[in-house]
Amino acid sequence: MNGFSSYPRTSGPIDGDFVPPAAYANVPEPLRSKLIGLTKRHRQAFNDNLPGLEFLVAAYVDPSRFSNLHREDDEGRIYPEPGAMLGPIPTSKADVSSAVDKSDPAIKEPLKKLNTFSGIVEKSTRLGDDETVWRFLGANYSPQEKMGATIGAYYCNNPAGDFWGVGEIPKTEAEWRNTCAIPGIWNGDGGYLSFRVGDLPEQVRNVFRSGLIGTVGPQPSMVQGHYFEGGGRQLCIDNQKLNSFRDYFLNATVHRSPWNL
Repeated sequence: MNGFSSYPRTSGPIDGDFVPPAAYANVPEPLRSKLIGLTKRHRQAFNDNLPGLEFLVAAYVDPSRFSNLHREDDEGRIYPEPGAMLGPIPTSKADVSSAVDKSDPAIKEPLKKLNTFSGIVEKSTRLGDDETVWRFLGANYSPQEKMGATIGAYYCNNPAGDFWGVGEIPKTEAEWRNTCAIPGIWNGDGGYLSFRVGDLPEQVRNVFRSGLIGTVGPQPSMVQGHYFEGGGRQLCIDNQKLNSFRDYFLNATVHRSPWNL
């Protein structure tokens, strides 16, 4: 495994708030102040939607901001994403078990994401009560070009989303990104949700047991010549069904990631 064990984090408040300095480099006043004000409003909107989770914003990852870290240095070294492996992405193929009815409406949406798996994929009907399902959350800064400068908005991946890890929670960002094949641009990682399946409300538990479960397949890294190998256990469900219980997930405890303490 190469590169950083974790992406760099915001080092502290800038102009009274967490504003990415690289986003406003060489921007003259008064335009810079206007852009900072716009970004602060975006951040406040995030906090209003998810109060008490400011640590997710403070730990955001903006891969474009750190792109210089991935380039060759003076000695010709390349620093890949956390957990990325050197080499061509391995060939991988996934297929649904013959025991699974592909016409089942419950797996219509998960089937569209079959290419994120590797090997034989099963229906998650037998997901045990003592199994742990978990999902990392993070507030990313999404850069956009406007008024001749890079600005953007903070957003957080859906707490009631479609992809969930199953089993032991990764202890490092490198382990999580590699085993779950998560490029930096896909997902922030400031915190996570975690549930024992048997403790979930019955209707929510039924949704988790209506998806597809299997091994994570490899994915290309943002850095050319590198990849994430996958290999973790992955559960994919119809997040439209889970969104019916969105308030349950919004009210659940968000734990800080082990690498964001």
